[in-house]
Order: sequence, then structure tokens, then C-alpha cells
Amino acid sequence: MNGRDAKTTIDMIESGGQTSVHGQVIVGDDGLARCPWAATSPMLSDYHDHEWGRVVRGEQALFERISLEGFQAGLSWAIVLAKREAFRDAFAGFDPDVVAAFTDADLEALLRRGDIIRNRAKIHAARTNASAVIELRASGGLDQFIWSRQPDTSPAPHHTGDVPTRTADSEALARDLKRHGFRFIGPTSAFALCEAIGMVDTHLLDCHRRGRRVG
Repeated sequence: MNGRDAKTTIDMIESGGQTSVHGQVIVGDDGLARCPWAATSPMLSDYHDHEWGRVVRGEQALFERISLEGFQAGLSWAIVLAKREAFRDAFAGFDPDVVAAFTDADLEALLRRGDIIRNRAKIHAARTNASAVIELRASGGLDQFIWSRQPDTSPAPHHTGDVPTRTADSEALARDLKRHGFRFIGPTSAFALCEAIGMVDTHLLDCHRRGRRVG
């Protein structure tokens, strides 16, 4: 979920009769204030409350996030999230060693699955990125590679218009990942990755999850 998704989500909220004034938080029936994109469905609300922006560590978990961000390119996060369990099944739980060993025939089989995003370039990129993850082990591993680039500060957004879609830090992260062989990761998807794994906190200031990257 990033600023681009948030703008689309606000339009959805307003057309559905639930308005977020200037992209500010929405207070749910449970009395909790949430970022407006979380108000469009129970699935997104649950993701917002229990996953998005919480610290994610570990090679396999981070490889999954990079892969899913790649599949999101040009689409909404809700589409990817709805298919996440199917993606996990298709990509062996995002075990880099298994995915890197996929044959061309394995990738062709994935293109015939109706429960994932069947984009040839994105599916092939997942295998390429798995190999890049394995190569990073010799220099500290994916977790160290990503988290050593954590920005010193996070944005302080009052409304969704204050949330950037890319930053100088995400541009640098995307360049570094590409230099190490990763594909389908640009400055925007790199920033979305940083938001999702808790490297930066872009919950709105009045959101009940603001400042709670752990726990």
C-alpha cells in the first residue's frame, strides 16, 4: 500500500458513502481511527491493524514482500493481498532456494494457474530475485542489506496527501537492489516495501497504529 493506492482508496470511500475529509483518518465502528485506505474492506482493515507497518525481519519474509511488491506493479495492493495465500502456495512459501531452482517448465506451469497474477515477466522476475537473495548471503544477507538502509526519520503525515510515493532513500534502495540483480523493484515499490515492513512509519499521525511498529 502506497500513496498512489491511498488516493484510489479515498475515491472508493467517498463513492461508497463513507467520506474521509482531505484523506484524514476514519473512525470505525470499534472507535479506532485508521488510515482511510483501511476502511474499504475487512481484509484491508485487518491487514492495516495487524501487519502493515510492523517490523518484518528475516530472509524469507523479506523475499516474500519484495516478490509481492513486484506483482503489485500497475495493480492495487488489494488484488495482491487477496491472492497472497495462492502466491505462497505457488512459490513454495517464498523459499528462495526452492524458487531459484524453478525450471522454465515450472514457470510455465505457474502461468496456467488461475489464482495468481499471470504475468510472465513478473513470474520470471521472482526466480531471478530468488537467485539474487542467495547471492547476497555471502555479504551479510538480504535482511542486513535492506535494514542497513533504514532512514533516520519517517514522514509525519496528517493526511494521505502528506505521504510520499518515493523518496531519495527509496531511490537509493531500488538502485542498490537492481545492482545486485533484482528486477521489478523501482523507487515507488521500494518505498512501499519500506512502509510495509516497518522501516518507515507512514500511518497518519492520528491513526491508532502510528508509532507501533513493534507489537
